[in-house]
Amino acid sequence: MFGGQFDGSAAFAGGGFMPSQATQSNRESQQLLPLTVKQISLALLSSDEKSNFSIDGVEVNSVKLVGMVTNKAERVTDVSLEIDDGTGRIDCTKWVNESADMKEMEGITDGMYVCVHGHLKGFQGKKQLVIFCIRPLKDFNEITYHFVECAYVHHYNTKLRVLGGGPVAGHMPTPAASMPFQGHQATPSNQFPGVQYSSGDFGGVDKMVLEFLQQPSCVTLFAHYALSNFTYAQKLFTQIHKPTIFDYNNMIMGHSKTSNLEMGVSVYAQMRSLGISPNARTFPLLAKACENVHSLGQIYGQAVKFGLCGDVYVVSSFIHMYALIGEVGLAVRVFDGSLDRNVVCYTSLISGFCRNGYVDCAREVFDGMTERNDVCCSAMVSGYISNEKYSEGIGLFCELRECGNVRFNKSILMSVLSACAAVGTYEEGVRVHCYVRENYCEYELELGTALIDFYAKCGNVEVAVAIFKKMSCRDVTTWTSMILGLALNGKNDMALDLFREMERIGPKPNAVTFIGILSACNQKTPLTDAWRLFGRMCKVYGIAPLIEHYGCMVDLLARAGQIKKAEILIKSMPMEPDGVIWGSFLNGCLIHGNTELGLNAGKHVIELEPQHSGRYVLLANMYATLGNWESVTRLRKMMKVKQVVSKPGWSSIEIDGITNRFTVDDKSHSHAKDIYQLLSLLTRDLVSSNLESVDPD
Repeated sequence: MFGGQFDGSAAFAGGGFMPSQATQSNRESQQLLPLTVKQISLALLSSDEKSNFSIDGVEVNSVKLVGMVTNKAERVTDVSLEIDDGTGRIDCTKWVNESADMKEMEGITDGMYVCVHGHLKGFQGKKQLVIFCIRPLKDFNEITYHFVECAYVHHYNTKLRVLGGGPVAGHMPTPAASMPFQGHQATPSNQFPGVQYSSGDFGGVDKMVLEFLQQPSCVTLFAHYALSNFTYAQKLFTQIHKPTIFDYNNMIMGHSKTSNLEMGVSVYAQMRSLGISPNARTFPLLAKACENVHSLGQIYGQAVKFGLCGDVYVVSSFIHMYALIGEVGLAVRVFDGSLDRNVVCYTSLISGFCRNGYVDCAREVFDGMTERNDVCCSAMVSGYISNEKYSEGIGLFCELRECGNVRFNKSILMSVLSACAAVGTYEEGVRVHCYVRENYCEYELELGTALIDFYAKCGNVEVAVAIFKKMSCRDVTTWTSMILGLALNGKNDMALDLFREMERIGPKPNAVTFIGILSACNQKTPLTDAWRLFGRMCKVYGIAPLIEHYGCMVDLLARAGQIKKAEILIKSMPMEPDGVIWGSFLNGCLIHGNTELGLNAGKHVIELEPQHSGRYVLLANMYATLGNWESVTRLRKMMKVKQVVSKPGWSSIEIDGITNRFTVDDKSHSHAKDIYQLLSLLTRDLVSSNLESVDPD
């Protein structure tokens, strides 16, 4: 951009910059004026009854904004959201009158950058935008073009107003017809405080934008570029004559979002060589740029040197990063060395302990806290669950709920639902559902998906399907969870029908979706259908098959007795087959009596998974069918030498909110004696009833 003249046609091409590009609606045929939120906030009420506001002497009706979506909320008739363009925020509403409107808004999420066309309205002194067109930005250069366009139109209209020939209706200057769009300068205005321009000639838009971005009020806008289009931000940075600490912090932040994290440290070194001192914002950004303990230690030393280790966010960032690279001891030292520790520091240490498997240490820290919030509670509960201590996580959640002084956020509720699904604690999961219903929208995207997953894994498919149908917004994860849930419960035909519906009206399926739908194919499903789905994944959706997809196909072929085709598929795989694939193949060989290929597969399985007891059992069963007891004995000895531990199967049942778990020959239960007596009685009754049913003839 800064190498020469800026091509104005590029700025006005695409993205709905010109009214000629607006189609399908009379509303979109109106003149669109590119604006920033700050310009709107400074707008004056118009005397013209046909429009609402006057900006730069122009009567404004339809406008174009570019910014980030926040606080999106869906209702029956409309969707509300805020647009943050770096200069401010504005409330927006999109009326949902047709299914096309709903589909358009389903793809818009918080944190997404969008281009918005709408009508500017005023009600009781508050400005808001009624959206008639919104689309996600795929090319972040549009953000740059939009702000340059705003500056250009602002100065063009300001100049006409100063010369006495300002437009009286919303006016969008056309570069080709009016003047060469090489940038221009105009009289100063509130939009560019402190920057003086001449109204008699046209200068460079590059210089104008740079001077604009160096204003204190535009630090957020430069940060916007650093996150969205870092290449452009780097170009801007090289043109800033006297960069401040805010500019350097934004550049460090930008590098932290790229693959060259360590470049952030280089930017810091450059900053220090110019004598610019860091602030508390600098070190949390720098800590993220450190990839090893040595560089992190150096940065921590700098924080100590500048006396910034009293800032809780600086401390928590170093605790987090030390724990992230596995240096838990150093994380504890930073925590212990901090004089001012608040809930943020405690939460970072709890998360660090849990991330490295020290859950008991995390609980000790958690129990010692005098002040807690929903974030630290979520960290502790999620820490239990991520370390597969599901019962402990659910137990802590119950304790916190009984206290009544914690409002659980969505994160902790989703974690608890996943734990309940993992251990089959159905009643507790239902109580979580009740809490969700009382405090949140149970059909909201993330919570609704978590509830579908919970009910499906606990076997209550009917409730899972009911929640799925009532959700107004369903993304690919929601559809995939429902398909997997149906397949898990043997509802294979329903899963296949739902996948067809997803292809017709839902989002584009992903790799996980195809794992679910291929697992739904069983012996009743023709293999041609499975091959068709496998082919569509590759050819229609451009998804390269993962080892899990090959595993599903090998399992289907092996179970169907097509052992040779399964072997050919394994040999054609672009990756090395793992123990799961060889295990499926071995199982198919055992079912259909193909001992030669089965024994060969068994050897592969044991080589790949030498500690998996089930693989030895499967191969031993094949030797037993051949009467080769010597090989069976040899496998058992091999298991002893390699210290392979057999993990017994288990089952569980929940009674009065307590999960009772049983393993093979388990006598540890408090009611084991009564259970075995009842089991013996049932066995006797079954045997006697079978004897009575036998025909004596």
